Amino acid sequence: MVYLKSNQPAEAENAQRKILHVMEFSKGWNSLDTVIAAEDLALTLQSIGRLREAQELLQRCLDVRKSLLPENHIQISANLLHMARVTMLSSSQLKKKDSCEAISELDKAKDLLSNSIRIAQHVVDKLKENGKLKNHKSSRATERERHAALVILLQSLDTLGFLEITRHELLKSKGEHQPFLEAENVLRQCISSFKEFEEGGSISSNSGAVKVEYLSCLKHLSSLISDSTLQELNEEIERVKIQLSQTHKSKTSSS
Repeated sequence: MVYLKSNQPAEAENAQRKILHVMEFSKGWNSLDTVIAAEDLALTLQSIGRLREAQELLQRCLDVRKSLLPENHIQISANLLHMARVTMLSSSQLKKKDSCEAISELDKAKDLLSNSIRIAQHVVDKLKENGKLKNHKSSRATERERHAALVILLQSLDTLGFLEITRHELLKSKGEHQPFLEAENVLRQCISSFKEFEEGGSISSNSGAVKVEYLSCLKHLSSLISDSTLQELNEEIERVKIQLSQTHKSKTSSS
C-alpha cells in the first residue's frame, strides 16, 4: 500500500507477491488471510492495467470466499464489485476496437454488480433490523459493519449508474439512442439509500467514506439531468463537499 501511494506499482506488486507466497505456504488457500493477500495483489494488477491476471485472481478469491463464508456475506459483495470494475476496464479497452464486445463486457459487469447490490442490501437491511431489535442501541461493532456494508452498497450502485452511462454512450456511437432512465434510476436509488440512513441517525458527522460515495452518486446524477431539480442537486453537492472538508480539517488538526 505504501508503494502504491508513492507511485511505485512494480515494487508494490513484488511485495504483495511475496506476501501471498508466504500466506499460501503457511495457511494455504483455505484461509481468508490468503484471500485478502491475493485480493490486494489483484487490485494492484488492476491499477497497472494487467486486467486478465487481476480478474483471474479475483475469481479465485470469490470461489474461496463462497466456500468459507455465508452466501450473503459482505466480503462476497465487495469481491463482486472489484470484479465488475475490472470487467468495465476491459470493456473500455475494447470500445474502440469492437463496440459489440465492449457492450458484452458491460453486460457481464452488470450481472456482477446486480449480485453485489443484492448482497450488500441484504446485509444493510439485516444490520438495520438488528439495531431495531436492540432498541436502537447498536454496538460499535454493528455500526462499523453497517457503515462498511453501506459503503459497498453505495459504491456498487454508483458503479452501476456509471456503467449505464457508458452503455448509453456506446449505443449512441452505433446510432442507437436510448434515454438515461436506467442510469438515473440506479443513481437515485444510491441517493435514497444514503438518505434513509442519514435520516435515521445511522450516519455520523465523521462518516467520511460513506459521504464520499454519496457525493460521487450526486455528481454522476447531476451530469444526467437538466430539469428544475438540478439546482437542488448542486446545492446538495456543495453541502456534502463542505462537510467532507470540515471532517478532513478536523482529522488533520487532531493528528
